[in-house]
Amino acid sequence: MNFHSISTFEQDGCEVFPSRDCSRILLVVSKHYVYLWQKDSQDEGSTKNNILLGNWSLVSIPARILLPSPDSKAVALHAIFTTTEMYGDCCQLSIVWNQKANVNITSLFIQFAADKESSKLSNNGEELRVQWMNLQNPLSNIMAGCEPIHMDGAYMCRYTNDGQILAVGVNQKCPAQTSLLFVSPCTDTVLVSNMNGCGIKEPSKKRGKQYWITDMVWTYDNLFLGLMLRNGTLGLVTRLGEPLVLVSRGCSIEFGPAYFLPLTPAISVQSDMRSRKNQANGFDPTPSFNSEADPLRQRFSVTSHPSLPILLVSDGYLVVIAQLPSELSQMILMRDLVLESSSHLKQIAETNRLDLTLANAYNLPATELEGVKISPRGPKHGKRGDSRHMSSANYR
Repeated sequence: MNFHSISTFEQDGCEVFPSRDCSRILLVVSKHYVYLWQKDSQDEGSTKNNILLGNWSLVSIPARILLPSPDSKAVALHAIFTTTEMYGDCCQLSIVWNQKANVNITSLFIQFAADKESSKLSNNGEELRVQWMNLQNPLSNIMAGCEPIHMDGAYMCRYTNDGQILAVGVNQKCPAQTSLLFVSPCTDTVLVSNMNGCGIKEPSKKRGKQYWITDMVWTYDNLFLGLMLRNGTLGLVTRLGEPLVLVSRGCSIEFGPAYFLPLTPAISVQSDMRSRKNQANGFDPTPSFNSEADPLRQRFSVTSHPSLPILLVSDGYLVVIAQLPSELSQMILMRDLVLESSSHLKQIAETNRLDLTLANAYNLPATELEGVKISPRGPKHGKRGDSRHMSSANYR
């Protein structure tokens, strides 16, 4: 099998995605070639020479599968290795890019054989199940005014830890049109989430790349998605939902309530002439735009703890540790929603003198409903007193 030269890696770049135990590695070269490395099951590794024996294989791509052109800049990809009871060990790869006026998502699904000794790619593909899928979604279906952006960083994508959902950030020139997609490549399902103007007042009047999503990460329980913008602000989105209103406390970092918190503010330095020109054109100065070639520029990123509700935010110079409330979980969240809805229904029944047994409808004892405070209802995206959209965090 012929491999690419070192110059190809330097010019076109590559992405490496290892499994948790590093027994398998997926290598994507120039977004057109996919290689799979699998550790030799009979090799236990040499601690003296630090050498692992394995086999490289080239994943074949059918002619019907669409891939981005070599000169495409607005391309994002992500891959993850998962293990499920139904499919066993699997690997999923998705490539997001512009296809005319559509968001095209090309996905690869690899199912490894149960027997590791036979888990090798063959020419006919019988020993390893490989499946390619294409999904197209018009930009006009996401939000009115969305258009294809042919720039680096226009898209950002991340799989959940279980591989069930792919989150796709669709950046636009105007932050009012920036959106978030929750995609299930296996079922061709797309759910559009509103980014609430990236937490900016009058977002329709703003322009610039500083409001773009530059990084995202799922929490360890796949319940929340952390978003990092190029202006150094952090947002938190519920699974298949919308941004939460955040409040930060601790270590003299008091922010919120707001959809995005400036934990690591962006620092911009520009001349007075350029500043006056940008203001005259109605364009906001952006650090990433003005200093893209500066090797000392801030590089914003976010990651999560593998087993705790903790997010780590960095600008390349310092790290801020954000600890989410420890009582947040799928079960507790659903229980609180059920109790809160029961309280609302009980209040409606008492106001209108309805003969209903609301607690029994949810199979809950009446004592569970006592002391449950009803949050004041606000607009669709919540107000300061709306507990459904509030989330506090302690920063250390």
